Amino acid sequence: MPKPHDSVIRKFVSSWLKKDDSDLQLAEYLLDDNAPFYEAIAFHCQQAAEKYLKAFLANHQVEFPKTHNLPELLELMGKIDKKLAKSLQPIVALNPYGVMVRYPDDIQRVDRNKADVALILALKTSETIHKKLKS
Repeated sequence: MPKPHDSVIRKFVSSWLKKDDSDLQLAEYLLDDNAPFYEAIAFHCQQAAEKYLKAFLANHQVEFPKTHNLPELLELMGKIDKKLAKSLQPIVALNPYGVMVRYPDDIQRVDRNKADVALILALKTSETIHKKLKS
C-alpha cells in the first residue's frame, strides 16, 4: 500500500504532466493545422520539455528554481540519472524558444523546419519522461 506521502508526490507530478501534455498537444495541433504560428509552436514545445523535466525532478523530490533554462534543469536531472540527462541533451536546442520568441525585437525566428524539429524534440522528451516515471 502506498504511503500518503507517495500519493501526494504522484498527484503533484501528475499535475505537471497534465500541463506538459497540454503544451505539447497545442504545438501538435498548430503544426497539423499548417498554421504559420511557428514561433508559438516552438515556444510550446520548449514549455512542454521544460515541464517534463520539472515533473521528473518533482517525482524525485528535487527542488528546482523557477527557470526556463533547460541546461540547468538537465544538470539537476544528471544528479539523479546521468544517462537520462545525457539522452535528453539535444533538447537544449529548444532553450531559446522559452523566452526569445516571445518578443518582437529578438532575432530568433522560427520557420516550418525549426518548428518540426522542436516538436520532435518535445515528443521525445515526453516519451522518455513518461517511460521513466512509469518504471
